[in-house]
Amino acid sequence: MARGYRSYRGRRRKSKAFPVIMAVFILLLSLALLYLGLNDAIVFSSEGILIHNPFAKKEPEPSPSPSPTSKPDLVIESPTPEKTPEPSPTPTPKQSFSLNAAYLPDISDPVATAGIIQLADKGVINAVIIDMKHDDGTLGYISANQYAVQAGANVAEHDAREIVEQFRDAGLYLVARISAFKDNLVPRKVQSTSVKVQSGVIWLDRDYHGWMNPYLQEAQDYVSDIAVELADMGFDEILLENCCFPTIGRPQL
Repeated sequence: MARGYRSYRGRRRKSKAFPVIMAVFILLLSLALLYLGLNDAIVFSSEGILIHNPFAKKEPEPSPSPSPTSKPDLVIESPTPEKTPEPSPTPTPKQSFSLNAAYLPDISDPVATAGIIQLADKGVINAVIIDMKHDDGTLGYISANQYAVQAGANVAEHDAREIVEQFRDAGLYLVARISAFKDNLVPRKVQSTSVKVQSGVIWLDRDYHGWMNPYLQEAQDYVSDIAVELADMGFDEILLENCCFPTIGRPQL
């Protein structure tokens, strides 16, 4: 068998175009990268094209130096002196005194009145209690109250003001006694002031005395008016007695 031989085609020559192509490719790639890197650094202005180096370190902008603060002037204020409160005047205590009083049931009795003044002059008494509204409702002076006039309570025939003035001149402390709601005149004549039973009839105690009802405003006003008149007359104090509901008889009626 004959020995085989491969056919000889000759030696291949390397292509000269390949290095050129690679060089062009690398050049284009470099230009592209350079363009992308310098895109933000290129500035078009009236002076032409300016290129900033993006890789150069930016110097930090100097921070503004703080302006020197001026120190406030030292001001020394003198303290305002506090006003010393003026001491309040010491109240003068009222001198207490004991009453050595005489009781005068009827201011119209001239003998009793003269005796009261004599006792005052001797220093035996320094006060007098005078009955100015009796339990039966009569008054020891002339009142201007319409209920007193209507009920006939003004029975006095003397000038009570003149007698009161004599007592005051003698240095006496004057106390007017008033029988407040025990009254046998006004409840009978002015029945709107009276204590009544359930049937509407005026209630009477076992002495057949009527009473004014302390709950009624008309009764309260009458007693108040009498007290004001006596105070205006010159009395220093008003003593109220029978200032209550009836205490005798059958008040439950």
